[in-house]
Amino acid sequence: MPFPQFDRSKLRLKPLSERVHDLSLDRFYRLDDPIPPFDHPALDAIADRIIRARRNGAPVLMLMGAHVIRAGVSRFLIDLMERGILTHIAMNGAGPIHDFELALIGATTESVARYIREGQFGLWEETSWLNDAIKRGYEEGLGMGEAIGKFIAEGTSPQGHQHLSGRLSAESSCDGACRHRLRHHPRTSQL
Repeated sequence: MPFPQFDRSKLRLKPLSERVHDLSLDRFYRLDDPIPPFDHPALDAIADRIIRARRNGAPVLMLMGAHVIRAGVSRFLIDLMERGILTHIAMNGAGPIHDFELALIGATTESVARYIREGQFGLWEETSWLNDAIKRGYEEGLGMGEAIGKFIAEGTSPQGHQHLSGRLSAESSCDGACRHRLRHHPRTSQL
């Protein structure tokens, strides 16, 4: 017996302009900002392995969660890709969502506790546009990350944010969790 599904037509999407955002682009590092102190015993070994891999023509893949974007280091990741040090970045489902929102409005990250309590968590009109991008990309034979990147690059970035997905669409990807994070949107039934 299949489980009953809730009626998504009763969900009310609101514009991102009505959401309180916990992070905006003005808190992101610039490439010429002083580097904050960081020390980890594995850092030198990781750097050596990356250098050796690239010298041997091997790819260097970075798998990351959305917290890396929220830490404000997107510009550094783009720089590493443009210089050929990183060859591919793969993000979990929340990564492209944060990246897209930053590109679109220059802010991201909703208060989970607040918006779950209000029954509004994840119910934002513009964020649901990613469903359209993924569907169109599928029809064009693109992967999820490339489809989102193409959508961003086609003009949805008034903030000028150097976003990972749009600037480097062919080299970025996201896993299927992005689809599941957006699944409750009324416009997701075609995915």
